[in-house]
Amino acid sequence: MATFEIRAKWGPEAFRGVIADPHNRRQHAEANFAANNIVLKEMFFSPIKREIVIIAEGDLPSLTANAMTAFASGAFEDTTFEPLITTEEMVEAMKTAQQIAGRYNTPNQDEIDRMLLEE
Repeated sequence: MATFEIRAKWGPEAFRGVIADPHNRRQHAEANFAANNIVLKEMFFSPIKREIVIIAEGDLPSLTANAMTAFASGAFEDTTFEPLITTEEMVEAMKTAQQIAGRYNTPNQDEIDRMLLEE
């Protein structure tokens, strides 16, 4: 499973709901995520942006399905999710990039000029 940062902007329905029934929404969010095979790790609220900010583990199709159900509720106006990797995973990516970096040669300016002239 991959780790993602999820941001979802609350819409008017969400604010009506929290004012009508103030309580911690984490348990409800965990159940919704679990229904889509996503594990909620951390949950925050950004009052300036009117967003919930979540760190979760799952896969892209599951996150997409979860976003659809969130939009269907009318509570959210927008959502984004960004994959995150650990520093250890980043080192492995660096090593892989180092191994393959020499295989890709971009055309130099002379080659680009030659290609443009041939058109």
